[in-house]
Amino acid sequence: MLLISLQLQAQQNNFKLLELPVASAFRGLAVVDDQIVWTSGTLGTVCKSINGGKSFDCITVPENEKADFRSIYAFDSRKAIIANVGSPAKIFLTEDGGKNWQEVYVNNHKDAFIDGIDFWDEKTGIAFGDPIAGKLLLLKTIDGGKTWSEFPEESIPEMEEGEASFAASGTTIRCFENCRVVIATGGKVSRLLVSENYGKTWSPVYTPILQGESSTGIFSFDFINNYEGIIVGGDYKNDSLTNDHVFYTSSGGVGWQRPAIPTRGYRVRDVRE
Repeated sequence: MLLISLQLQAQQNNFKLLELPVASAFRGLAVVDDQIVWTSGTLGTVCKSINGGKSFDCITVPENEKADFRSIYAFDSRKAIIANVGSPAKIFLTEDGGKNWQEVYVNNHKDAFIDGIDFWDEKTGIAFGDPIAGKLLLLKTIDGGKTWSEFPEESIPEMEEGEASFAASGTTIRCFENCRVVIATGGKVSRLLVSENYGKTWSPVYTPILQGESSTGIFSFDFINNYEGIIVGGDYKNDSLTNDHVFYTSSGGVGWQRPAIPTRGYRVRDVRE
């Protein structure tokens, strides 16, 4: 039985715990609005709430009982897209609230590993994954996720040695207005890759985040405009590290600052304890 926390009363610091009749661990989360929430995880499980998280209905995607769906993007209560980690890398689409799932992309390369999905609008989206032969796995759709194609070779950014990314509920990729998209990498090298033209060309932004090991780097980021943003990360194998894990910028990454009072760093805790 899994206890999952989905509502936080910030002032009282109290969690409301829901018991779901599944043994899955959840890493994918898509909040459409204050009523519709999708989540996905191990054992091929996808759950959905249409009442603001008060209750969830869960299903197992047929023939994918061992899949780990760490990436999910939801449009509404009926349409959502999920991607598993590991090879073969697959993307699935539902348009009937999760009753049926269509396999819309598969990559059998041994290094295929999808890290995140995001959309600019209802039709145009992008997905990315760990490097294959030194280059980012980069996919696009122009029909709302019904079909996906790989970017042309000249549009795919090259990765540095030991550089990959984290499948962190899609928060290592963000689509913004005016054709802009940003991808966060991690590992031995942790950068932001920025495109201003739907991913046709990319520019790297180097960051001071903790890096140097496969378990380090940016775990999540966001920008409120082209200049003001924040990156957070650390080392998921060492939660005692509390330095160089959170930075903010007001110059689009030209310069980075530490907050006056930083967070305590990456933490792992089982709410069932």
